[in-house]
Amino acid sequence: MSPVRRDQSNAGIYAVITFVALFLVAAVAAVVLYIKFEDQRTKTNDLAQQKNELATESEFQKRGARIGTLARGQTYLGKMTDYFEQMVALIIGAPLDETSADVRTETVARELNETLLTLLKDHNDIGDIDPNTAGLLRVVRNLKDKLDRTVAGADEISQTLEQLRKDYKNAKDDAVETEQKLRTEKEQLSRQVDKIKNDYDTLKASLKQTADEKVQTYLTERDDARAQQKQTYDQLLKTQAELGMTRDKLQRVQASLWKIDAPPDSNVPAYKPDGQIMAVENSIVQLNIGTDEHVYRGLTFSVYDKGMPIPPTGRGKAEIQVYDVEKNVSLARVIRSEKNRPIVAEDIVANLVWDSEKTNIFTVAGEFDLDGDGAPDIDAHDKIRELIEKWGGRVTDDISPQTDFLVLGTPPQLLREPSPEEIVADPLASERYKTSVSRRQHYQKVTKDAQALWVPVFNTERFLYFIGYKTLSARPDAF
Repeated sequence: MSPVRRDQSNAGIYAVITFVALFLVAAVAAVVLYIKFEDQRTKTNDLAQQKNELATESEFQKRGARIGTLARGQTYLGKMTDYFEQMVALIIGAPLDETSADVRTETVARELNETLLTLLKDHNDIGDIDPNTAGLLRVVRNLKDKLDRTVAGADEISQTLEQLRKDYKNAKDDAVETEQKLRTEKEQLSRQVDKIKNDYDTLKASLKQTADEKVQTYLTERDDARAQQKQTYDQLLKTQAELGMTRDKLQRVQASLWKIDAPPDSNVPAYKPDGQIMAVENSIVQLNIGTDEHVYRGLTFSVYDKGMPIPPTGRGKAEIQVYDVEKNVSLARVIRSEKNRPIVAEDIVANLVWDSEKTNIFTVAGEFDLDGDGAPDIDAHDKIRELIEKWGGRVTDDISPQTDFLVLGTPPQLLREPSPEEIVADPLASERYKTSVSRRQHYQKVTKDAQALWVPVFNTERFLYFIGYKTLSARPDAF
């Protein structure tokens, strides 16, 4: 083969080798580029997914308006993280440990709710707050309002405290001054006491010399008095026995006389009129008695028909009470009247207690039910006594020939005699029994004496009718 053809063959081989080498290099480069492109596309898809997880497209478009302007080198996510850290610091007051955002959020919410619940429990006057929906600003405002009220109250209390301190100082100064005066008075009294004590000691020393003589004289006088008392008591027993025998004999003689001639009516003194009605106008009557007859305001009378005797019950057709008194006349208002029996001129008036010429003497005995509750009143006896004395009468404990009238209640209750065991349990039981026996005996004696001496006897109702006080007696302040 010629050299020229050999050179041409080598050149073709070189060209083929070069082409194959270039093809291989291009193929390798294409494979490398494809692999890198696939990696880049995978990263792009991952970044797009992460972007969607961070925010939606519309949220990305509004990020500037919501987050604000970024500083150089700052990202929106970093700025939002800074905002979150600032809010946590504002709420908690101190940074939390490096934890996830959800843990921090849960911690903040839990501590906030616990704090609000504690506030509502300890201070229920900070407002209507729901721990689950309340904002911190609203809570702070409510607390500020309460703090303002507390400060205002504290200022007021401070002013009051200052005033109290001033008052205390003034009172203390007054007390010191008073104490000083009292000390001065005490010293004066002490000197007086010392003087009196010295005088007493002197007098005691002078009297001690004759004390024994005086004691002996008193003992002798006591013995003489006891002997005289015993003699008088024996004479009294004898006289009482003779009086009982004489009284029984007198009653037998009176009974014999009554068979021959009936006794006079012992109630005649009670039927005596005390005055007369001169004129009547509406509910006011004019009486013919005044200050000259010792009439006074508040005096009551029963009114009876003119020309008719006073009934035995003492019940009149009306009751009047004097309210104005002059020399010879007086005016009285009508307390009670009967429609079918009107008061007319010349009707007579009477009051058993009051008398223009003399003082009537009464005896009051027994138990009385003045308030109408069915039980005896404890102080009824004293009330009737006070009423009689108020209207010019006089009250004695026993019947005598001078007694004009007897106001007699129901017999006093006689208690059962207590046994020795009951006396041991109640030492006053025996005393109460003796008192009930004494009251019953006094009641029986008064009743018997009134019958013997022809003393008119009045029960409660008849007594009130005869003094014109039956209607007024029903009032709570009647006695």
